[in-house]
Amino acid sequence: MKHQLSKAFFILDNAPKHIIAGAVFVITLGALVPSWLNYDIIARDRAHLYVPVTKLLLQGRFHEALFGSYNPLFPLPLYEFFISVVARFSGLSLETSGRLVAVMAFVGGSFGIYIDTFLIAKDRSYALLSVILYLSNKQLLKNSVDCLKESLLVGIIIWGNCFIIWGLISNRKAV
Repeated sequence: MKHQLSKAFFILDNAPKHIIAGAVFVITLGALVPSWLNYDIIARDRAHLYVPVTKLLLQGRFHEALFGSYNPLFPLPLYEFFISVVARFSGLSLETSGRLVAVMAFVGGSFGIYIDTFLIAKDRSYALLSVILYLSNKQLLKNSVDCLKESLLVGIIIWGNCFIIWGLISNRKAV
C-alpha cells in the first residue's frame, strides 16, 4: 500500500523528469518574487565587502585579491569569482551580479534538495515536499535576493550531500 502523501501526488508517478524539473524551477522562482517585490531601496546587504575583491578579480589582479589589504571573508573567494564571471558576461553592475549569483545558488539548492530527498526516499512526492520546506526558510529567501553569499554556501552544502549520497549508492551497487 502506498503512502498517503504519494496518493495525494499520484500524478507525479508518471510525470517525465523535465516536467518535474520545470515545476521545481517555477516554484522556486515563484517563492523569490515576493522577496524581490518587497526589497528595500536602501540595501541591507554587504556588497561593500564583496565588490572590492570582485573588482580586483575583473582587473586580473589575482594576487592582490587573494592576499591584499581587502582580505576576502573566505580564504577562497568563490562568491566574488562568480560575481565577476556574471558581471563579465552579462554586463550588469557588480551588486546586481551578486544578487543574480545568490538567486542562481538558491535555485540550484532547490534542485539539490529535490535530488537528495529523491535519492533517499525514492518518492517524488517526498522530494517535492522537501523543496517546499526548503522554500519556506524566510531568512534564506531574504538572503537570496541580496548580495550575500549565504545562499551560495547553503547550495554548496546541499550539493555536497548529493555527491555523498551518490557515492554511497554507487558503492552499495559495486559491492
